[in-house]
Amino acid sequence: MTESIPLYKVIVLGDSGVGKTSLCHVCKFNVFPENVEVTIGFDVWEKSVQLHDCPEGNIRLQLWDTAGQERFRFSITGKYYRGTHGALFIYDITNADSFESLINWERELDKQTLGTVKPMKFLVGTKTDLELQRKVPRTRAEHFAKEHSMHFFELSAKKDVEEIDRAFAYSAQKLYNTFEHNMIETPDYNISVEDTGNVRKRNCIC
Repeated sequence: MTESIPLYKVIVLGDSGVGKTSLCHVCKFNVFPENVEVTIGFDVWEKSVQLHDCPEGNIRLQLWDTAGQERFRFSITGKYYRGTHGALFIYDITNADSFESLINWERELDKQTLGTVKPMKFLVGTKTDLELQRKVPRTRAEHFAKEHSMHFFELSAKKDVEEIDRAFAYSAQKLYNTFEHNMIETPDYNISVEDTGNVRKRNCIC
């Protein structure tokens, strides 16, 4: 039963249009979505990842995909961040502004999780299939990741399905090693519409 499988909460942060929902979709279904609905509030996805050193054989990642629009950014309350084990900071390598915004997303995470278990941080640059349009040098992102103690990936949700699998497998292993005895007992979707604007659950297990 899935209830006995360790579950770790990962929030997905970044500006609108950087590819957060596409990344979650590929992680879940191993296929790039041709049409992506704009996230209003946030969606919740679950992904099962096999880990050989886990007694249960695998763990579940609960991905909280947030809206990136400015009007939603600071309306998300502490309930959204509660129980977070990891945070994916997403930026578009062709959009320098999306990279500059990361510091604000990180500050909000740090503020909302102050006094709780410190989430593990991952920096993810998307849309590497548009290399000729790159505006954020990889070296700059690597420096930012090192300075902010983040694990770093660059990938394309459109072209790099296998790389996305490897990135999430790596992230799952790091989360399990760090939070082995501090997983979520059951999924927590009890966040009001007033707090978030919308909650959409995509929690089938693949």
